Amino acid sequence: MVAPTSFSAFNFGLVLIVILLQQELLSYSITKDHFRKMPKSFKFWRRVWTIRLFSTILMNIAIMIIAIIFPFYGHWLFVIVPVFNFLFRMVNDRNQEEEVYAATRSIGVPYLKEG
Repeated sequence: MVAPTSFSAFNFGLVLIVILLQQELLSYSITKDHFRKMPKSFKFWRRVWTIRLFSTILMNIAIMIIAIIFPFYGHWLFVIVPVFNFLFRMVNDRNQEEEVYAATRSIGVPYLKEG
């Protein structure tokens, strides 16, 4: 296998940022459509989305800087981080479903329901 260079790691980082930005914009669009008639919930989820967007961008910029200085380590970070991101989102989604179910059972109304 050819050793990664700073240029290849940087290009991979740019492509990854573009893909993640498109994913976050799609998520925002879906959230906006879903909470169209619930402005309080939409404000909450917009804040969550904004924090997630900025943390994603900052993390990838940090990895890109590492990739430029240390291409070998940057290459592996670009491989490992999306896998962990996927796994943590899967666990987080499962925990949110359990919280919504528990909230619905305990008070009889869906979580974050606006009246």
